[in-house]
Amino acid sequence: MPAPSEQDPVTRHRENPRGVALAEDFAGRTALVTGGAKNIGLETATALLQRGAEVVVIDKNEDALADVERMLAERFGGDRVKAVRADVGDPASREEGLHRANEVATAPFSLVVNNAYLTGDTARMDPLDVPPQILRDAFETNVVAAYEVVRAALRTTRDDGGPAAVVNVLSGAAFKPVPQRPAYSTTKAALAMLTRQMAADLAPLVRVNAVVPGIVSEGGVARSDSIRAVVDGGGVPLQRIGEPHEVAAAILFLLSDASSYITGATVECTGGR
Repeated sequence: MPAPSEQDPVTRHRENPRGVALAEDFAGRTALVTGGAKNIGLETATALLQRGAEVVVIDKNEDALADVERMLAERFGGDRVKAVRADVGDPASREEGLHRANEVATAPFSLVVNNAYLTGDTARMDPLDVPPQILRDAFETNVVAAYEVVRAALRTTRDDGGPAAVVNVLSGAAFKPVPQRPAYSTTKAALAMLTRQMAADLAPLVRVNAVVPGIVSEGGVARSDSIRAVVDGGGVPLQRIGEPHEVAAAILFLLSDASSYITGATVECTGGR
């Protein structure tokens, strides 16, 4: 009989049951988090580091990224956190950034969080006047980049026999149109289907799931009067705004062995909205 490390993942799981796995242990794992310099991305990177992972953060905001790298390195050690400046919505910058991410990581990636996004500035436009380029740019960032990040980050781990896990960050806009946001709603819906497609195509070595944040703001504070009105008017059954760390907790669950029989799923972190 082959050694456990040489068995396919299905046989390995059946012959070596893990029982109830804990989401807290990511020691020895390497994670890539895009859009990781603030809010949900930053909270996810921090939580992974707290639980033992090595983390590479990608973001296009150079100043914010430098601050985050310094803060996380002081807290967790510079050998466990790396920052790469790249705009994943720009093909050339994305290719260069992903190449650099693989260079600075000390081990192949086995965890990926696609959090970078582009809304498309269409809020004040007549729906029939939206330039097609806005849709193309949103599709490049929200869909193509998610695929390319997974492809570049996980090829080595997949070819070596895995396992690996991916979480794509969606939006309620993927399932319900947001007025005057055609680029955002459409591309997030495409990412929802890409999640299911990758889950089917990459199984059983790679699990792919998604989370849907609801109204989430740093510190639980409403970003506008209209958002506060939704909460105060009963639009959120839990009667409050969510915080980034609450979404990060769901992401870590989906990355962990505690969710080892979950793939192609979407977890809503919406306060019941």
